[in-house]
Amino acid sequence: MLDPSEARLWAETVARLMAGVENRLIWIIKDHVERGLGAPSYEVRRLAELASVRARLEAELGRSWPHVIRKVQAVLDEAREAGQGTAIRDLEHAGLPDRLPDQMAIGIEAIAADTMLHLTGMPALILRDAVDAYQEVMALPAAEVASGAVTRVQATQEALTRFAKHGLDSFTDKAGRRWRIDSYAEMATRTGALHSMRFGYERTLTLAGEDLVMVTSHGYTCSKCGPWEGKILSLTGRTPTGWNVAEHATQDGVMVRFQVAGTLAEAREAGLFHPNCGHGMAMWLPGISTPAEPGRDQQTYDASQQQRALERDIRLHKRELAAAITPEAATEARKKIRANQARIRDLIEAHPKLTRKPVREQIRTAH
Repeated sequence: MLDPSEARLWAETVARLMAGVENRLIWIIKDHVERGLGAPSYEVRRLAELASVRARLEAELGRSWPHVIRKVQAVLDEAREAGQGTAIRDLEHAGLPDRLPDQMAIGIEAIAADTMLHLTGMPALILRDAVDAYQEVMALPAAEVASGAVTRVQATQEALTRFAKHGLDSFTDKAGRRWRIDSYAEMATRTGALHSMRFGYERTLTLAGEDLVMVTSHGYTCSKCGPWEGKILSLTGRTPTGWNVAEHATQDGVMVRFQVAGTLAEAREAGLFHPNCGHGMAMWLPGISTPAEPGRDQQTYDASQQQRALERDIRLHKRELAAAITPEAATEARKKIRANQARIRDLIEAHPKLTRKPVREQIRTAH
């Protein structure tokens, strides 16, 4: 049975590495800003100071990025092996041939190469975004101080806090949506890993002559995936949608009647296997495979989305903590972190199917 949760967990490790990179860049910017404390714009643009900031940011990326790339490659390798290995185990269990053709391996390598292409160009964008952010943060306090409403330190702290909330988000997808660097890296890695896993699993079964899979179930699901839980799908369309009859997988002459809900492509088009989907698939054998029990639980699913939002807020407030130059700002950031952690504990207590995942509340350093 193919379980996509592994790919999501692997992608989250990349996201934490990226969040660590961003946190370190925020700290470097804060360090330089704290020295200038909102100097006037003509001072901000001094070539020597900008060169110094850029050099530190570039050095940090040069030190951190190879580790990120190595982790992404490891994730893609694990995903490839997991998809192929799961299919081979399922075929072996059924007593069917399990040879992996060379052309399939080439196809999976192409998926990995496409994923790496998305990530290798990120440092240049990150560096440009970070340098621009530094100049903006340094220039903003000047106008506020001139009004006499706040001190230079207060104005600088406000600018840094705004920057920490906004973060580095130079990445725009084909739909025009802007992404934070950790979210973009996680999305790209998760997509590549899932494509590798599913391609390996589906192609191995197809080349072995198998056409049917069943969508697995888990404790709770969304409205898009719920209708497909436990349903039988055709990998290629070779098996017609609707009722079919086939010989029992192990008993000669025994016929089994079963219903195919559609093709895998149709299910995906309808929303199955969307980002963060927890459903997998398993090879379906007439007379042997048993239907998966539906796990529809809208309340728990909604609570899981609340949990993820709280986890994002905790990471945001940890960025604010990294940008704090006053005791008051640091205290406020810590207070918000603790409050959101308490909300997650209450949510877990109210919804027993959920589990606390502290790793998603963390920012992992990339070195």
